[in-house]
Amino acid sequence: MNSVLALLGAAAIGALSGCATSLPVTQEDRRLLPTVGELIPRAPQKSTQTEEFRKQRWFDGVRELAYTYRGRHDGLPILVYSAVHHYPSADDAIVGRSESDNDHRRLFITLEQREADTFIPAGDEARTHLLFAGMQPVGLRFSTRNGSETFSVLCLAPPQLFDAHRAADILQARVHQLEQGNAARHNSLTTP
Repeated sequence: MNSVLALLGAAAIGALSGCATSLPVTQEDRRLLPTVGELIPRAPQKSTQTEEFRKQRWFDGVRELAYTYRGRHDGLPILVYSAVHHYPSADDAIVGRSESDNDHRRLFITLEQREADTFIPAGDEARTHLLFAGMQPVGLRFSTRNGSETFSVLCLAPPQLFDAHRAADILQARVHQLEQGNAARHNSLTTP
């Protein structure tokens, strides 16, 4: 299991990198994305290798707000990646979300994925999968779409640090927060 998780941690580094125009990250941006402190509160401080918030605009008009945490505990990787993408249209969001789900599925191809017992019914086309190494739950893969915006989270941790029910509760609350923000933005655009 150690080699599988180590390989996944290395693959995640490559999958989550790229180039785009950087934008400033605000405190409000930081509150939108779940962090390691929320999803894996028992992750030891000494496990941190890198932790960053990043906000970018891509050449095709897609805006991405992302949080990435990489660490290790007892030789096993800890990964949290959460992102909100704003696409130019709902059709672009459908395509982008599908491509992102496929990328994430390929990233975790060596782990068994099952529909989560704590399925998170939030947003259009919401998908929740628990990740297992052998019989041990080691992570969560979640994505949803709300209009032209998508929200996705990858979480990978040693089994003794991962709590699927806690993660599901946090993500459901965060999706609700994002939906409320979208409604407020939509109302401000349509109100004269």
